[in-house]
Amino acid sequence: MTTERTTTTDNWLDDPYPSRAFQRVREFAPSARIANDSGVVSELPVDLQDLGGIELKAVDGSTTTVERQFATSNGEGLVVLKDGVIVYEQYANGMLPRTPHLCMSVTKSFVGAMLGSLSGGWLSGKLIQRGWSADKARKLAITLGCVIMLPALLLTATASTPLYAVLLIAAILFGFQVAINNIQTLPSDWFGGGAVGSLAGISGTAAVAGTLVTTWLVPAMTKVSFAPIFILGAALVPLSLLCIWLGGRIEPVQPKTEE
Repeated sequence: MTTERTTTTDNWLDDPYPSRAFQRVREFAPSARIANDSGVVSELPVDLQDLGGIELKAVDGSTTTVERQFATSNGEGLVVLKDGVIVYEQYANGMLPRTPHLCMSVTKSFVGAMLGSLSGGWLSGKLIQRGWSADKARKLAITLGCVIMLPALLLTATASTPLYAVLLIAAILFGFQVAINNIQTLPSDWFGGGAVGSLAGISGTAAVAGTLVTTWLVPAMTKVSFAPIFILGAALVPLSLLCIWLGGRIEPVQPKTEE
């Protein structure tokens, strides 16, 4: 009996049928083909290395390799990137580099971030057009984003199902993008000319430093569950909001005049 002949809408989500069904979603669920502009697609550079023999510890405590683990886990595709370069690429179960594949709820997170990116700038821009000061408009949008993020982060720490967690993460990303869109424009609200680039560069450096610290913290804090890292994220939200509200008015800085 092969999955090719027996995959139906009743079992396409049950093992072992997903290997076929996830590559042929249009046969089992309503979908629409969205065309992309092939002229703006960037091909990733490739520098393949022999990573399949790297040893790692399996869940049962035994020693295996990347290649064996991929083969025994019913995997379909594994791509490893380093510094934007593909260094390892392997496919199985009918999967090929250009085979369409179901993204499941990953799309929900991206949609949340996309809507937040559009909404954050739109909201503050509309308020400014209606006569609000940049100070009030930016702070309201940033506060709204933080108000959305904080409860979603706390609820994600105790999410009972994967779908619930993904929907909450979509809400987190929505709120984050609403806030960050307005935070990233603050240098141009305060300064002009080259100072905007300098301040943006300093902010980017701080963000990279925070990423490095978080990258070190995540493995240490998530040995049992991911709840601690979500709680840490929730704790940073009010601290960030306090910095915005206590940091003074958001308005162009006037140069001091010599008397």
